[in-house]
Amino acid sequence: MDEPGLHLPPPWESALLRGTAARRLVVLGPTDVGKSRFIDALAARRPDAWLVDLDPGQKMIGAPGTAALGRHGGAMPERFVFLGSTAVGSFRALAAAGAELAASTGPDPVIVNTPGHVAGAGARLQAMILAALDPDLVVAIGAGRPLEAELARLPALDRIAIEPSPFARRKTKGLRRAVRQAGFAAALADAGQWSLSLGRVGFEPGAPQPTTGTARAVCALADEEGEAMEIAILIAKDADRGTFLSRPPVRPPARILLGKMWAQPSESGWILQERLAPSWEEAP
Repeated sequence: MDEPGLHLPPPWESALLRGTAARRLVVLGPTDVGKSRFIDALAARRPDAWLVDLDPGQKMIGAPGTAALGRHGGAMPERFVFLGSTAVGSFRALAAAGAELAASTGPDPVIVNTPGHVAGAGARLQAMILAALDPDLVVAIGAGRPLEAELARLPALDRIAIEPSPFARRKTKGLRRAVRQAGFAAALADAGQWSLSLGRVGFEPGAPQPTTGTARAVCALADEEGEAMEIAILIAKDADRGTFLSRPPVRPPARILLGKMWAQPSESGWILQERLAPSWEEAP
């Protein structure tokens, strides 16, 4: 929502007004410039809009390591694509995930939140996202020269450039970790431990390595079509069965999607680890 008792700058009000008429709107800019604030304000005026969250680390909706689709302010996403990392990895995979999720909404309006990587290679990432999503309107907040240069190469793009929010505050590393942990805990809310026969279940992109320490691989349970259903922790695996911690999936899992995320048990629950080691190549 708009900051209580505070007035948004006129350029923001103008951008919000135009945003209410767009069917597919992408908000981009570096970290800590007010992208979330702008989306909050726009969603308050467009409660019918879907939110596609393409930031794998600082989530507005969904679990860390995912691209997610849902309603603004909703507890859980309607759909998600498992990226397997809280850092931006494959540009192509992230852009494709955004296009897939946005397309699944049909003619409904969509607001897209993007990662805060806009300099150097990050500028190319944003250009790939825009090319894949083909938005009606782009709102660039505090974009900077590298990103503006990439946007200039897309002359048909309808875009608005606005200055960062005067109320934006830089987040500390500790606060960013807390945001990721909160999203991870929400994805495992009401989770239980259960066993699955692995006879017809495949691991992607490869089988997990044996685990000798206490950390366990974070994964996603997917159906036969590859649709991710739930975030899970792979507690144990032998030749025939796997033990998982997750919420109950809506369909029988047929694929286990592995990534570069790990979780460590603690007295307060499972803690998402910062270490990004592929679980199919290396076990901590």
